Amino acid sequence: MPDKRDNSYYEGQLRTKHPAIYQGVLDGKHTLAEAFRLAGLKKPRTRLQEMMNAWNKATPTEQAEFLRRTGLSHGALVASPVPGPTTIHHGTYLTADGRDAIKRFMGDRGFGNRVGEIMKLLGRKPQDTSLAMAMNRDTNVKPDLLADLEALLRASGYIT
Repeated sequence: MPDKRDNSYYEGQLRTKHPAIYQGVLDGKHTLAEAFRLAGLKKPRTRLQEMMNAWNKATPTEQAEFLRRTGLSHGALVASPVPGPTTIHHGTYLTADGRDAIKRFMGDRGFGNRVGEIMKLLGRKPQDTSLAMAMNRDTNVKPDLLADLEALLRASGYIT
């Protein structure tokens, strides 16, 4: 089993591979987070990541106040579907356009990379990894799953 990638893992990497920077942590010159970035073990977070983190930590009252101040509505924050391809597959394999349509659908609904959420929407077991495998490793998909998925994306406006 691979090592867990938490702070203790990165601190060990810092200690063994970047002892000078680690000494700066011990001396109080750097925080661990700063040292990880200085050593190139972690990348700094983007402004978008910071905003998403702040939004997710905000209370519903704070979110409502932000929306009021910016003149937005919650619905305006969810991107409308971009018309996509007419089909998502060729035979029993997803096309690149099909994978993109699925990713847009998942992103717009806040599913992240959790393909199991789509499987639940289709009335299937979220533990069924066939769709995830098809998206990540280009494996084939059962025709009935393709038909259900295509109907969902068409009804949602992600394919025409």
